[in-house]
Amino acid sequence: MEKFNSILGLVCMLLTGLITNAEAQPAKKKAKHPNIIIILTDDMGVGDISAYGGKVLPTPNIDHLAKQGMKLTQYYSAAPICSPSRAGLLTGNYPGKWNFTTYLDHRKHNRDAEQIDFLNPKVPTMARLFKSAGYATAHIGKWHMGGGRDVLNAPGFDQYGYDFHVSTYESPQPDSLLTATNWIWSEKDSIKRWNRTRYFVDKTLAFMKDKKGTPCFINLWPDDVHTP
Repeated sequence: MEKFNSILGLVCMLLTGLITNAEAQPAKKKAKHPNIIIILTDDMGVGDISAYGGKVLPTPNIDHLAKQGMKLTQYYSAAPICSPSRAGLLTGNYPGKWNFTTYLDHRKHNRDAEQIDFLNPKVPTMARLFKSAGYATAHIGKWHMGGGRDVLNAPGFDQYGYDFHVSTYESPQPDSLLTATNWIWSEKDSIKRWNRTRYFVDKTLAFMKDKKGTPCFINLWPDDVHTP
């Protein structure tokens, strides 16, 4: 597999090494593989979270996660804008390596930006890595790495290593409950804009319940913060 270039990619390789090492020692009791959920919010700054000093809105649940876990204070995103930052997170590579320079839009915009219309399905992905280690994989929430507008030939989620998906308009396979019209959101959507995160979380919990006994790797990528 192609070498990962980011810290996140390194972490994934280390996790996989631990999994492989555990499976190679049948005489020892196997450690239970943890469920892994990556929560990626859209257009949310570090200063918006009260655990990092934000004072505008309380974020008690995120603060609780921070208190129980690890807070990173010198993390840098692969890019300061949507599509390339997601590509960097998913692949562990610099976004420019896969021809991402800005957010994906219609084909003319993408050509003008000298970038591709969708993420190459042959790239290394965390989902494929964890799937090879016995994990059930799911992408739930915003994608924005191909699909939507006039890009109708973007690869499906299975080609990136996902067993299950629930996604938005900016994806190859949008959820019909979220896309009553040909746009990012509509008043006609069955799942209203203000209920989307709840819907994504419910889908995440249902997937984990369905896969009980199997470790899960899940992208939970809500998009609520983007609209305000």
